[in-house]
Amino acid sequence: MAHGHHASVITDPDRLAYLHSLMLLDTPPEEVFDRLTSLAARVLSTPVALLTLVDANRHYFKSFFGLHEPFATTREVDLKSAFCHHVVESGKPLIIEDARQDPALKDNPVVTALNAIAYLGVPLRAPPGFVLGALCGLQGEPRCWQVEEVDILETLAQMAISEFERQREQRLRLEAEEALLRHDEMLQKLARSNADLSQALDLTTDIIRIAGHDLRSPLSVVTGFVQLLREEDELTPEERGLAFDSLDSAINKMQSIVDNILSLERVEALAQRRTERIDLRDMVSRAFQEFQPAAQERQLQLSLSLPETPVYVEGDYAYLAEALTNLVGNAIKYTPAGGKVELCLSVASSETRFEVRDTGFGIPETELDRLFIPFSRITTEETAGIEGTGLGLYLVKSAIERFGGQMVVKSVYGEGSVFGFILPLAPEEPPQ
Repeated sequence: MAHGHHASVITDPDRLAYLHSLMLLDTPPEEVFDRLTSLAARVLSTPVALLTLVDANRHYFKSFFGLHEPFATTREVDLKSAFCHHVVESGKPLIIEDARQDPALKDNPVVTALNAIAYLGVPLRAPPGFVLGALCGLQGEPRCWQVEEVDILETLAQMAISEFERQREQRLRLEAEEALLRHDEMLQKLARSNADLSQALDLTTDIIRIAGHDLRSPLSVVTGFVQLLREEDELTPEERGLAFDSLDSAINKMQSIVDNILSLERVEALAQRRTERIDLRDMVSRAFQEFQPAAQERQLQLSLSLPETPVYVEGDYAYLAEALTNLVGNAIKYTPAGGKVELCLSVASSETRFEVRDTGFGIPETELDRLFIPFSRITTEETAGIEGTGLGLYLVKSAIERFGGQMVVKSVYGEGSVFGFILPLAPEEPPQ
C-alpha cells in the first residue's frame, strides 16, 4: 500500500471546497444516510458500515452502523487512523482480506480500535469527479470479498452521492428563493421610501409590476435548472457546469434589476440633495480615458471633442457621472466591431450640450418613443443577445431633468445613434 505520493489528492483545494460546499461535515445524523449504512451492513453481513467523508486532516463519519464508543460520539478519527483515505487517494475500491497480513496496514490504529481486519470500501465520487470519501464495511476476521459485493456497495455509494447532490440542489433553490424574497423586500422599501412624492407613487406602482414581470424570466431559469439537476443523476460534469453557470447568470440578472431599481430610488431622492459646481469638461475627459480599454477590446475607434476651457454646470457629481457613463457604455455595447464612438461636448449661449455619437445598430423610428419607459427594452435582430434591464436610459433622463436639463436623442436604424443631454451652465462665480 503506497503512502504519501497521493497526499495532494486529499488536500486538493478544489476537492475540499466542493466537499465543504455540501455542508455535510459536522452535521447531525440524518435518517436517509443511516438507512443506507444499515442496508450496507446487512447486504455485506458486516458488523460495521461507515459513510465516511475525508477532510484535509480527518475521517468524518457522516453515518455509521455498528460503531462503538467513543467513535459513535466523536464521529471522527484523524487522517491516518483509518483506511478510507486510501480510497480517496487511489479513486478505486479498496479490498482488504486481512489487514494484519499487509505490512503497510497492519499497524494502522483502525485495525485494533475498530477491529478492522477485513475491509471493503468504494469511492464516493461526486459529479465533478472529486472523490469525497468512501462507503465501507468492515469486520473483525479475515474475509474473501466477492465481486458482487463490490458492485452492490458501489450502487449504494452512488445512492449516497445522489442524496448529497439532491440536498445541495435543494439548498441552491432555497437560496435563490431567499434572494428573491430579499429583492421583494428591497422593492417594498423602495415603494415606502417614495411614498411622500406623488410622482414617485405612480412610478413605484409601475416598478413593482414590471419588475415582477422581468424577474419571472430568470426565476424560471433557476427553477428549471434546479429541477433538471434534481431529476437527472447522469449529467456529465460539463452539463452540470453549464447548469450552474446558467443559474449564476439568472441570479446576477435578478440582482442587476434590483440594483437599477435602487439607483432609481436614489435619483428620485435628488430633489432633496444640494447641488454642487461641476466641471463637465473634466468629467467627460475622465469618461473617455476610462472607456478606452473597453473600446479597444471591442475594436472600436473612440474619439473626443472638448472645448478649450472648463464647462461648469450645477448638479450632483455622482449621479451626473453615472448618467454620462451610462450613455457612453451603451454606445460601446451597441456598436459592432470596427465602428466609431465619439464623445462631444460643446457650449452655446447659456447651455452646454454633451453627445455620444456612434455608428452602431441604431433604433427603428417606431420604437424611439419607448426609449425612456422604465423596464422597456427595444430589441432588434442585431441586439437580441445583448442583456440589459431597460432602466438605464430612464435613470439618465430622470437625473438630467433633476438638474434642469433635457435629453438629446437621434437614431437611424442600421446607421447609428446620438444620445446626450443639454444642461444649463452654472452661474459665474462671484469674484473673491
